[in-house]
Amino acid sequence: RNYGIGTKLLDKVADFAKSKGIKTLSLEVSDKNITAYLLYAKYGFALRRIRKNYYKDNSNALEMIKTI
Repeated sequence: RNYGIGTKLLDKVADFAKSKGIKTLSLEVSDKNITAYLLYAKYGFALRRIRKNYYKDNSNALEMIKTI
């Protein structure tokens, strides 16, 4: 954390996706993983929907999307 590695990885994914003509990125993150959620939100991902009881521990998945 706090080394910018997550942001660099997201940049690489976005660059690769753009090179392949992909216009939208989506991901799912546990509602318990606030740190990851905040990183994705900072990077421009928006909450698309909540998938209730998605994980084995019955936590929810936050589906996020970003247009690139």
